[in-house]
Amino acid sequence: MGEALDLTIGDIDGNGRYTEADKSIVLELCEKEIIKNEGGIGRYPGTRVVHIDVRGHRARWDKY
Repeated sequence: MGEALDLTIGDIDGNGRYTEADKSIVLELCEKEIIKNEGGIGRYPGTRVVHIDVRGHRARWDKY
């Protein structure tokens, strides 16, 4: 139905390599600008993956 997306994070800040800072940039954008309190954000610590969805209510989780 196109209501969720799994993102694999790369070099967002343009420094030539992936770091946790790159993932933090994406998570902050999702929290403050994209998903806000209207959907889910899966942070998946220790990976490059972020899940976002538009479920209509706030949900957050961390899974390895």
